[in-house]
Amino acid sequence: MKIPILFTFLFLAIIGSYYDSIAQNATILKGNLEGIPDNMKIYVESNSGIKDSCFTKNQHFELTLKARNQYDIYFMVIKKYPNDSSRYGVPLFIKEGSITQFDLNKELRFTISGGATAEEQNNYYTGLYKYADAYKSIENQIIKNTTSTKLDSLKQLLNQVSINYNNYHINWIKKHIASPFSVAVLQLYVYKGSVVNNIRDTSAENLYDLFPIQAIENNYEAILLRSKFAYFSNKYVDNNSYTDTTESVANNLYSKIPNNSKAPYFSIEDTSGKVISLSNFKGKYVLIDFWASWCRPCRINNPALKKIYEKYKGRGLQVLSISMDTDENAWKKAISDDGMNWLQGSDLKGENLGTGLKYGIIAVPQYLLIDPNGIVLVKSIGGNMSKIQPKLNEIFH
Repeated sequence: MKIPILFTFLFLAIIGSYYDSIAQNATILKGNLEGIPDNMKIYVESNSGIKDSCFTKNQHFELTLKARNQYDIYFMVIKKYPNDSSRYGVPLFIKEGSITQFDLNKELRFTISGGATAEEQNNYYTGLYKYADAYKSIENQIIKNTTSTKLDSLKQLLNQVSINYNNYHINWIKKHIASPFSVAVLQLYVYKGSVVNNIRDTSAENLYDLFPIQAIENNYEAILLRSKFAYFSNKYVDNNSYTDTTESVANNLYSKIPNNSKAPYFSIEDTSGKVISLSNFKGKYVLIDFWASWCRPCRINNPALKKIYEKYKGRGLQVLSISMDTDENAWKKAISDDGMNWLQGSDLKGENLGTGLKYGIIAVPQYLLIDPNGIVLVKSIGGNMSKIQPKLNEIFH
């Protein structure tokens, strides 16, 4: 079992910009980068889509991030040399109002300081380095050694270091179960599930269930994990038990379209290839449902959405479901299986292109109620219809 090279990767995830709802308290990320030339770009992007960048000067950098009032992972990527495509990347766990110092030496070893959360991260990665060093040392011995007996012993030792490395993350979480950073460790280094490949990680779910409220509250990594878990278990579907605080956080994190703003123009096709655009609904109220065939919470909510359609279709409400699918057959089959007899459309480009990108769709289901002038009246993330229903009652009383 091979331990991946720590933190060296090119971060390519493209997420929509969310500056409309960003908190304004100063959040500082700065540091010293030994051996890095001037004018090398430092690029930062958070899991929730906050982006910023700067250039090095005198082996130093400093950024004032427009962070929100919750914990989030910020991936910092450093271009090391001119005319060199290589990058150095590291995930940093940051909250609004914090000052984080990141220092990198010539051996590409870093330290993090600046507060309790920063110190905790530094301690975590210091422990992780020990296993990486041990692994590399044994691996070098294997390369140099040709004696079969000795090789077998070294390979067994290498395997044990790999096991210890993997257990390190889990043991850290259990030892620091009340820490918001431990949720990030679970998200970054422990979770092995895959919605796309239909792989459920019950071990990660069990660890998540141990977290007290102070670890997951106002923590974007917790919301990310719950969205993945919800595909396999109703237990993590945020429905009527969704608190107002969680709803507010999710709305800000998962949608770039604020209430009372103009809905972005879109043009998609229905199941027969007929074009549907936002202009089709001018002068009408329309409830847009962003969903996908692979989204379990979406499928669970379709009966409730159907009830809304049946109740208000004769009173002036249009309902449009826009799928984030890329597989046309899966999309059409889900429509048929769920009896979705209202207007259906998709550009089959997923969340990161086309309409999904315009609307900043990071999580589904997502509902937007738009008025006859194209203004977003109310939105709801995660399947909570209780935010939509009162507005519909008010409009169509």
